[in-house]
Amino acid sequence: MAVLAAAFTSWHVSVLTGLLGYGACCGLAALALPLRYAALTGVTGWAFLTGFVVNADGSLTFARGDLEHLAMLLVLSAALSVARSSRTAHAESAKESAEVSPGRR
Repeated sequence: MAVLAAAFTSWHVSVLTGLLGYGACCGLAALALPLRYAALTGVTGWAFLTGFVVNADGSLTFARGDLEHLAMLLVLSAALSVARSSRTAHAESAKESAEVSPGRR
């Protein structure tokens, strides 16, 4: 995320571009993280977005738009983490049930 912050600050990207960039970064990370860490990744993405794209001086603000960005990044990160964990749990359950009844042919 620090690399994105440096690039976005030097390129003076729009808020939408920053939101998409940090959303992609948070989403990809959330696919490999448990829910609590994925949520922290969403908050970190919001902090970088607000501090370096919305406010170029590194300050965090809590205006309505900032809170909407926070909500979007949190929901994205949490949803992808939960989807990944439920899919993994379903695959493990299917594997266990296949191992329990090998005599069916």
